[in-house]
Amino acid sequence: MDVSEYLVRCIRNPDYSLPVGSVGNLVLDPQLSWEFRRMRDRAEHMGMEIGCRLLMRDRRLLVGVTILGTKTNVPLETPLKSVTLPTYIGNFHAHPYLRKMGPLANIGPSTGDLEIWLQHRPRNFPISIHFVFGGEWLYALVFRQGTRSLNDNDAREELINGGCSSDVGMQMEYLGQDESRYNIWHQGVNLVNDNDRNNNHDQSITSERDMWDQIPEMAGYFAALNLKMNVAWAEAYCYELYVANVLCIGRSRELKFNRLS
Repeated sequence: MDVSEYLVRCIRNPDYSLPVGSVGNLVLDPQLSWEFRRMRDRAEHMGMEIGCRLLMRDRRLLVGVTILGTKTNVPLETPLKSVTLPTYIGNFHAHPYLRKMGPLANIGPSTGDLEIWLQHRPRNFPISIHFVFGGEWLYALVFRQGTRSLNDNDAREELINGGCSSDVGMQMEYLGQDESRYNIWHQGVNLVNDNDRNNNHDQSITSERDMWDQIPEMAGYFAALNLKMNVAWAEAYCYELYVANVLCIGRSRELKFNRLS
């Protein structure tokens, strides 16, 4: 089922959904797939996050104007202007990690992303959808009327008890398990920050890639921690989490999603 059609069905029937564990039942049409991959490739080339608002018009999901960000953020204005737009239904952004971290950096939404999306919903739709391109994986998150609020105590307790309340916290715990690995990361981050302060963008990317090359397994582990965190948040806050591998795109050029939670 095409993403646009799925959203229309969910708007008409709040109880409609695809089952957890479904494989390939939700697809992204070739045009949107191309638009997202184009922005992902541009983000990788520039070494900065790039995104856009997502609009719902005439029963179709459309991309808005491309918005350029920084190494770690893109100003999609979700809490401000976006949610008040009559056609706004979500947003998309790409993480520029392949060039810096290597081929295992399939890192999706951060806890910061999730907090904003949980707190700020579209004004004119009972549903929202957000996409994040991390490496070769495209994440899709669907928030419904039954999704818990950000400050829901039961959801927060579930995450804390499961050790999944923060992706950064999980990463730092992993780094702290090995002193040599932590030292490589710490020295590399300091060098990257120095280059950033001197506005040496290309050298900053090179320094960061050199750091990750010294600990090549870490990018994959960070990606695994990020995925674990995203599944835990989706289960705790009761929203839908889908992942598609762009390397598995078929001849139809449609991108097929698997529902993880």
